[in-house]
Amino acid sequence: MEYTEFTQDKIPEVIDLFIRAFNNSSWGDSWTHETVTKRLTQMTGRPCDDGLICEKDGKPVGLILGTEEQYDREIHFTIKEFCTHPDFKGQGIGKNLLAEFEKRLKEKGIDKIFLMTIEGEGTVGVYGKFGYAVSNGMVMMEKKL
Repeated sequence: MEYTEFTQDKIPEVIDLFIRAFNNSSWGDSWTHETVTKRLTQMTGRPCDDGLICEKDGKPVGLILGTEEQYDREIHFTIKEFCTHPDFKGQGIGKNLLAEFEKRLKEKGIDKIFLMTIEGEGTVGVYGKFGYAVSNGMVMMEKKL
């Protein structure tokens, strides 16, 4: 596996990966080329944005993106998107991609990593295996307008 830094010029290379990862029965999303391009463009290009693409045999099979923020005396990083190609599930791609990204963030001086995901054994259970825990005292709430 090879890792390359995610930049805006890489967006066309990962659109199909993103769509395949999230437009399935587990997530039930309905991403299009247009909406993926818009989402990923919004998440890249600023100095605080960071991400990695995992490639196998020259093809993208994993993607992780997010943003760093100063918080009091710490620097936090929020993972906004993290996916692997469904044809490669169970091969350690996500685990290795996350480990590589965490290593790079630590080298940059990031103190804490956050991520949000849907609740379920396939998400909370998996991230728990990687050392992530549900944040005490924190809850995500929403209001539809």
